[in-house]
Amino acid sequence: MTETRLPYDDPEYADGHDADFHADPANAVHSRFELGMIEELAGERSGLSWLNVACGTGFHLANAGGHMRRTGVDRAEAMLEVARRRPGRAATFHCRDARDLSALGSFDLVARFWCGCVHQESVDEVPQPLSSMASAVAPGGDFLLGVCGPAGGLGNMPRAVRPPFGRGTMRIDAVVRRHSERGRHECRDCIAPHPKLVLAALAPRLEERRWRDCPRSAARPGWQREALHLRRPTGSATQ
Repeated sequence: MTETRLPYDDPEYADGHDADFHADPANAVHSRFELGMIEELAGERSGLSWLNVACGTGFHLANAGGHMRRTGVDRAEAMLEVARRRPGRAATFHCRDARDLSALGSFDLVARFWCGCVHQESVDEVPQPLSSMASAVAPGGDFLLGVCGPAGGLGNMPRAVRPPFGRGTMRIDAVVRRHSERGRHECRDCIAPHPKLVLAALAPRLEERRWRDCPRSAARPGWQREALHLRRPTGSATQ
């Protein structure tokens, strides 16, 4: 098994990505729910501009219904090659790091699904792409942020706990994990930030609307997916 932080630049991995993460019964119910959230917002505002960050193979951009100007960003060119040749609704793609989206302008909707913020070098770097994505939301626009992990995991964990020694408190910022994909790639040092850390990074620009629980997959009942819906106040500055 190959140990790596990012398997996404492997063309073979990119070609098989959809079969594992969208067509697979364990994940398909979540993908349909995410498409429904996009279509719900598209129905509220015809012709909106949508930026999909960490878009991967472009599944959501190609399959979400509604009249939208679609843009995808990912830092893995192999994934974008699959996205560009995918049939479905047209989109513009950019190979770019989510930590700097300023050159793309602002959008009525910014969405990031799956685990896009776990691939930073350290916990201290997690707020940077979140802040960048928040800055890309136009005044009055929406931000959808996907969160996934073991059911009853970080969302039920307190941010501060009493240490087993001495005085004071210990703050839990994130859990660092590793996992294998297809038995070929061992992804290490994946950072799952605490939801309160995520909200703190987004709070200066966005207002929390609601958490949305994805339906549980019968094929993987122990795995929980959620989406955080936030909105940028109408009168706020774009940068």
